[in-house]
Amino acid sequence: MKLIHKNPEPKSLLQYRLSPNSCYRDMPGTTKKELKESLLEEQNFLCAYCTSKININNMKVEHYKSQKKAKNLALNYNNMLAVCRGGEDNNYGPNCLTCDTSKKSIHLAIIDPLNNVSINSLVVSNEGEIGALETLPITVQKEINNDIANILNLNIELFKENRKKTYKVILRSFPKKDNKTLKKKDINKALSILKNTPFSELAEKKLLKKLKRTC
Repeated sequence: MKLIHKNPEPKSLLQYRLSPNSCYRDMPGTTKKELKESLLEEQNFLCAYCTSKININNMKVEHYKSQKKAKNLALNYNNMLAVCRGGEDNNYGPNCLTCDTSKKSIHLAIIDPLNNVSINSLVVSNEGEIGALETLPITVQKEINNDIANILNLNIELFKENRKKTYKVILRSFPKKDNKTLKKKDINKALSILKNTPFSELAEKKLLKKLKRTC
């Protein structure tokens, strides 16, 4: 999961929201298309939760706080995220649902891709598993781990393997002689590439640690 910086909402969404009797279900097709394009652009075409690659044809609009429980936020741009289909087409394996498809209308306790503190509370193990920082209070760790593993189901084997593969690929992009003593400029270059790269959480965490050691 990556931190998402929201752009200004599309003008067409603002106009529609201010129109009489507007609701998400009846949003005009052109407005929804502009909405999806805006969400994809600010997220670098990555799912807000698992960071898999998405596009306008295979994404869904996720309401961070569900329409069922927060009707007043149904047309609030800051409550909307672009997400993958979450395995609903069985591409993650039988009975394996993730992200919004797994979350349904449940509200996450702590995890929020728009909140820097929330993102920084996560760690990624060498096995590609996302979890809570062990320095956090136990109760907070439990809530974060429940959000990640149970509600969003972000630690399925496919995702963990993809995070490890991304890290191996980015390491191979460095000259072999520099693998053990990476230069600051090379690390920063790699981190800029990873902003647009699916399943790059492990690679980013590892390189950020290396960057600190070079400073």
